[in-house]
Amino acid sequence: RCTKLTSKRTLEMITGWSLTGVGEYAGWEKGSKQLTIFQGPFMIIVSAGSPDIVGDAALKLNKELAGKVLPKLP
Repeated sequence: RCTKLTSKRTLEMITGWSLTGVGEYAGWEKGSKQLTIFQGPFMIIVSAGSPDIVGDAALKLNKELAGKVLPKLP
């Protein structure tokens, strides 16, 4: 079972830092362009990009995609 406390610790361990404004807890791993989000009992991984979409643009794209998915969770 994934609790909020263990989720946050796991996220910080995986990504090295937390990202605010997405789900309950979120982290961004820029090397793999992976956004990991914890929302309620769910862990969502969003990873979208291309060689031409990097840095802040990749994070913005993944946040936009997450914004479409999170409201659909039960």
